Amino acid sequence: MNTKRTITRATGVAAAVAVLLSGWAVYAERSDPTSAEEPAASEKTSDVVARVNGEAVMRAEVDAAIDALFGGQLAGLPEKQREGMRAQVTERVVDEMIVEKLLAQAANEQAVAVGDDEIQSSIQKISATLPPGKSLAEVATAAGTSEDALKSRLATSLRIEKLLGEKAGEVAKPTDEEVASYYEEKAELFEMPERVQARHVLIAFAPSDDADAKNAKRAKAEKVRAELANAKGENFAKVAAESSDCPSKERGGELGAFARGDTVPAFEEAAFSQEIGAIGPVVETDFGFHVVQVQKRDPAGKAPFDEVREMIAERMMQEKQQAAVAKYIDGLRADAKIDHPAKDAA
Repeated sequence: MNTKRTITRATGVAAAVAVLLSGWAVYAERSDPTSAEEPAASEKTSDVVARVNGEAVMRAEVDAAIDALFGGQLAGLPEKQREGMRAQVTERVVDEMIVEKLLAQAANEQAVAVGDDEIQSSIQKISATLPPGKSLAEVATAAGTSEDALKSRLATSLRIEKLLGEKAGEVAKPTDEEVASYYEEKAELFEMPERVQARHVLIAFAPSDDADAKNAKRAKAEKVRAELANAKGENFAKVAAESSDCPSKERGGELGAFARGDTVPAFEEAAFSQEIGAIGPVVETDFGFHVVQVQKRDPAGKAPFDEVREMIAERMMQEKQQAAVAKYIDGLRADAKIDHPAKDAA
């Protein structure tokens, strides 16, 4: 099972959005977070794909989920290929439904509650994703279900999200020693190419400009360059704000750090060959005429620890939380009674 994908689908309003917009009506109607139902006497074994602590996963639910999640991809395939693809995704969808039912049952057993304000906030977020003029009630009707059923499904998703959030919150933050060890043991992740930090003034021209227009703009760029050179670049931010046609003018022409391949060739050549602090010659690209000043150059090598310390700590925390949630789900599965009646009868 792809636990990471299951965690993602089982948490947040994204799962609810998928339900609301896909027409996964059967699933919404049958999802009852308050109890694990005993199988109804009228249920046919062939209609029940799985039972999770007595709560049935119906074939109709699985088929509706597959159509909602993969229908667009399957529709364009030849029949034989479509049937094969459907068989492949069926097992995955069933497994994810089992996990969601386990989590919903656990949330119920632990009395995980969500307030009306939380539900209403999520409804507002979902409503914002609907087509203009469409209401939640209209989407529910089109899906063949009720607005209350969809809200109930949303409440279940929010309770699962809160449950998993609590489990993730139990994880201790990585220590300074763990972060440092990660940096040393996975050094290849922090290898950086040569980079420069630069700023520029752009005098833009249009493809439709004739020779006279381009010459006039080059002359303007040369004038800007001379002004900057005379002041040794100390007035760069002011001149960029007044004269540049690039959005970076709002930042004094600052482009930040970049590596080879991140910019057009002529600009790259200037940026990686100019002396630091110098006001270089006017450079022409497809965008126009540039006056460039290189502020800093970092050679290729391992990124300094202080620059990546926070990123490493965040990554390690995410990995720890994912592992904790996966372990929790595995525990629920191990303690549960999960039957596959159709398989067992075969």
